[in-house]
Amino acid sequence: MSLFRQAAEQGIAAGELKAVPGGGLRLPEEHRVARAVLEWPGVVRLAAERLEPHHLTFALMSLAKQFHAYYNRHRVLGQEEAVTRARLCLARAVQAVLVQGLDLLGVNAPEKM
Repeated sequence: MSLFRQAAEQGIAAGELKAVPGGGLRLPEEHRVARAVLEWPGVVRLAAERLEPHHLTFALMSLAKQFHAYYNRHRVLGQEEAVTRARLCLARAVQAVLVQGLDLLGVNAPEKM
């Protein structure tokens, strides 16, 4: 993701971000995206128990749409440090879910789009 490359160029090592700094995610859109990330394990469990992989597809599409809308409205980089770090953590979590979901579906995740 070029977002993480840009962060590295600004001296923010996104790979070192292990947890969301307290108070960094304040917007309702951020909470919705975070909730979708947290619901992912349940979606995987449901799809496996019912042998219905479409649950994965729908959840991934929904998460991607939510994050895309959020990302277009709100700057990730260039905010106060706690907000930038929290938003990078959120972006990293979304990236992890998308990569894992595509892998479960047998689709290769592109490095950049």
